[in-house]
Amino acid sequence: MQLLETDRLLLRPFTLDDAEGLYAYASHPEVGPPAGWRPHRSVEESRQVIENIFVPSDALAVLRKSDGRLIGSAGFVDRHRTELGTPSEEIGYSLARDCWGQGLIPEAVKVRFTGGRDIEISTLSTTGLGNYDAGKADGSAYPQGTVTNSWKSYTLSMDRGVKFSLDRTDPNDTGFLVTAENVIREFARNALVKEQDTYRIHRLYELANGDAAHNTTHIVSAALTKTNAIATVSGLLQTVRDDAEEMDGYVALISHKHKTAFLEAANGTYHDISFGNAVSINGVTYENVMMLDDLPCVFVPQSRMKTVITVQSGDSDQGGIVAGENAKDIACLITHCETPLAVSKLDAIKQFGPQENQLFDGTSIQARYLYDLFVPGKRLASIGAVVAP
Repeated sequence: MQLLETDRLLLRPFTLDDAEGLYAYASHPEVGPPAGWRPHRSVEESRQVIENIFVPSDALAVLRKSDGRLIGSAGFVDRHRTELGTPSEEIGYSLARDCWGQGLIPEAVKVRFTGGRDIEISTLSTTGLGNYDAGKADGSAYPQGTVTNSWKSYTLSMDRGVKFSLDRTDPNDTGFLVTAENVIREFARNALVKEQDTYRIHRLYELANGDAAHNTTHIVSAALTKTNAIATVSGLLQTVRDDAEEMDGYVALISHKHKTAFLEAANGTYHDISFGNAVSINGVTYENVMMLDDLPCVFVPQSRMKTVITVQSGDSDQGGIVAGENAKDIACLITHCETPLAVSKLDAIKQFGPQENQLFDGTSIQARYLYDLFVPGKRLASIGAVVAP
């Protein structure tokens, strides 16, 4: 199944199993009328909409990542607009009433698939204010502004997979520890999360380090200690805020091995620092978060924060991602929450039992993931990092 992932959302094709979820929000009296359709009156009506409208038009189901709830739909409408002087695509969407006003639909339509491993990412920009001329009564008192929505092509580079083979006797011999369900759970909890964390953190650092306009001030070389940890991270945050011209919405990922430095520095500082907070970041709640003034700081294992990585093939090694040659530790990485675009086009686990598996007498588990992380060029200024000397 094709899957598109943003900070707070998962987008995938609709299935008939979504009928109850669609009805749950489409039956609200305020959801349908603004888009020109009446509130759904039954689950069966929602099922017919999915079958006759959403599936043929390739509309995507919009799910909230934090709880998996179906909260909307999004897709390109099969018609073109010319009011702006040039043909333009029209996007249609619906959104659950209790989710309005959170910027979810603009987030959902930032990325579109164009085939294979290729995607396009939208960058929206507008001109600024001009002088209002009260003496003009013909509608030209307002200077004409322009809206530009450009799409840039990217290619997903991380095409990863693994296969596990479980002999029919394995569950009995191991007291049911080696079952397909346990193997899938352990793989997802440990290997998959570790790889994707490591790649995405490195990718953000790599892009920031390659940004010639800001890398001399946004990549700081320092060994964090109790005497400089707070000042170093706070100073970097201020630099990033000034250059990105955005004051709010940042998060810091800090190597767990430096937690003690912040604990020891907490007393006697004029900064407001607290530990053990539960903080919602892009709709996902994180526990045990440190707050440095208004900056949420999430502690991450140092093994996942490296300047150089090696993506192992899995042929003659253990697979996964490890630190590369001459890698340095990333002590802290700061980014705006809306900057990373984590895209997953394929997220699939298949299981074949002994009756289906023709290769051997047992269960075969196959997992494949096609993913990557991108940052639109104008948002590179919102990333910074502290790297160990």
